[in-house]
Amino acid sequence: MIQDSLRKLRWLPSLAFVLMSCLASNPQPATAAEFKQEVSGAFVPSNFDTNLDGNSGVLYLADARGTFGNSSYEGLLEAIVLPEPEICEPGQVERRVIVFSIVQRFKDGDLLFSSLAPDGGVSCAAPGERVPFTVTVDITGGTGRFEDASGQYVFTASSVLLLRDPDGVNVLQAARFGEIDGTIELR
Repeated sequence: MIQDSLRKLRWLPSLAFVLMSCLASNPQPATAAEFKQEVSGAFVPSNFDTNLDGNSGVLYLADARGTFGNSSYEGLLEAIVLPEPEICEPGQVERRVIVFSIVQRFKDGDLLFSSLAPDGGVSCAAPGERVPFTVTVDITGGTGRFEDASGQYVFTASSVLLLRDPDGVNVLQAARFGEIDGTIELR
């Protein structure tokens, strides 16, 4: 009789395995959260030229505080200057962002990846002014708690030119500070 009972229960481990497999393969729903940060840092010229126009981009290093705590930024940015403004006022220089790629490292070591959204970004400024900067950015994933993260944010900032080359043409260093406002979805 005990053997009959044991024989009837021998399928139980298989059933437990199937149930656990189903639960493990069923992805958790995404959780949307507000994504806000204050960002400040500096940028310097880099050697990369993504569109081969002879003008290199900049390396952007910054710190941020806000949603998910403090973090540091490392990013690459390249923009082109339009000969005639399309959005900016007459007399202003219009720069279109063509590359914007960010790796954000949080204090626990988790990384968050972001890149330029199809909407892109633009800055308009008269010579000698602070340079306003607005770019729409897609969140493209990360590591740790940000693995499979998605979402979008707008980075609105201003730059102050600190140092130009001896010809006065190229910016060698500038400070940038601003805010990030958007939504992030975590899985």
